Amino acid sequence: MKVVVSEAKWGGITGGRIGGGGGSRGSDTRCSNAEFKQNPRECVWWKMLLRGENGEGEGFGCRVKTSREGKLFRLRFRVPYSTYAAIVADLRALPVGEKFFSEQHDAAHNPAHPLELKVLATLRILGRAWCFDDVTEATGISIQCVREFFHKFNAYYARVRFPQLCWRPY
Repeated sequence: MKVVVSEAKWGGITGGRIGGGGGSRGSDTRCSNAEFKQNPRECVWWKMLLRGENGEGEGFGCRVKTSREGKLFRLRFRVPYSTYAAIVADLRALPVGEKFFSEQHDAAHNPAHPLELKVLATLRILGRAWCFDDVTEATGISIQCVREFFHKFNAYYARVRFPQLCWRPY
């Protein structure tokens, strides 16, 4: 079967250029994923954390283990909120030379994604076997950012924290 595409239709598909693709620099027809980016501070996980921090909701949110939100937090991330808060505090207390993440801005001077969400993403990947794409959908943090933080977080905990937290029984 032969498909015939008119020049007008082909121009609409390729942005008016033979060879198609994403366009050249300075072109206003270039494809962009900017409209698909989600603000991480508007995701459900961030709102859940804010509810827990502000003491809103039934039983003061996810900080209380026996509250509905606390049980849901433990179910989703496989650790109680107090353990999660200790992990975030531990990472924030690292000396500047040992930090493997940025809290101020990225290399392009855009605001950095919240450390709290990166830790939640790592816990969801470890505890529920989510893939990086699933976490990106849930948080709006790019796959590349989640992947890099995940591997650096695991290397840090395997090297530094694991020997402090786990030991052989006598």
